[in-house]
Order: sequence, then structure tokens, then C-alpha cells
Amino acid sequence: MVVAILVVVGVIALIVFLASGQGSKNEETLRASPTPTMHPTNPRASQPEAPKPPPYPAISMDIKRKAMDVANQAKELQKKGEAVYEEAMAARREDDQDLWQEKLAEANDYFYEIRELWNELIAEMPSNEHYDEEQVANHYLGREGSIVSKALSRLADIKKQRRL
Repeated sequence: MVVAILVVVGVIALIVFLASGQGSKNEETLRASPTPTMHPTNPRASQPEAPKPPPYPAISMDIKRKAMDVANQAKELQKKGEAVYEEAMAARREDDQDLWQEKLAEANDYFYEIRELWNELIAEMPSNEHYDEEQVANHYLGREGSIVSKALSRLADIKKQRRL
């Protein structure tokens, strides 16, 4: 019986509420207001595009060929320098200080020759107000530069061991 009374009171309250017009206004208000939507934001869209970097000065095919030649020479000089360096290490193990230092100096000469060849090539590179010769060489001659850098890697070891 109590349940029936509660149901009747609830139905009457609903009818009064709807009859007063409050229910329809709320429904219209809800229907009229736009549903908020979430749009993904692109943080880059609000930032202006960065200007493109200026172009590098062009190099000639002669410089590219010369760079390949220098890289090939560097490989050959590295082989010779490494062989002499190994002789120096053998002399060191035998505790022959004079021969060790003599062989280090000889190996050093091979590696300095590699560096001089590369520096001469760099001096021939074009430049402009945006890029110097080194930057142009790094841009165009990355493969050859890697070969030369690898060939020169022993030079630091030699410098550490030499007694001048």
C-alpha cells in the first residue's frame, strides 16, 4: 500500500512539473545549446613555420672526384701508418725506447699527410655568407669525410705516446 501511494505521488508530481512548462524549457535549452566537442590541437599549427635554411654553395664534380681520390689515398696511407704503428708497439713491448719513438714519428708522418691532403681539399671548397668551407664539405662530402676521420683516428694515440 505504501508503494502504491508513493507511485501515485510521483506520477502527480511529474504531471505538475510538466504542466508548469519547466520541463519543456529545460529540454529546449538543452537541445539548443551546442554540444561541446573536443578537437585535437596541433601545437605546431599556432607557430609560424621556420624559414628554410639558405642553400649551400654548389661544388663542382672535380672537387667531388678529388674528394674521392683523397679518401682512397687516406685508406692507403692509413694502412701504411698502421703497419708502422704496429712496429712501434712491437718495439715498445721489447722495451726498445729509441726504435719505439722513431716508429711513432714515422707513423705520425703518414697520418699528418692524410690530414694535409684533406685540409688542402677543404681550402678549395666554396663558401658564402651562410656557410664556411668546413660546413660545405660536411654537407657534400660526408662519406669521404668519414673515411678520412676514421683514417685519422690513430693520430691521437700517437700524440699521447710520443716524447718530443
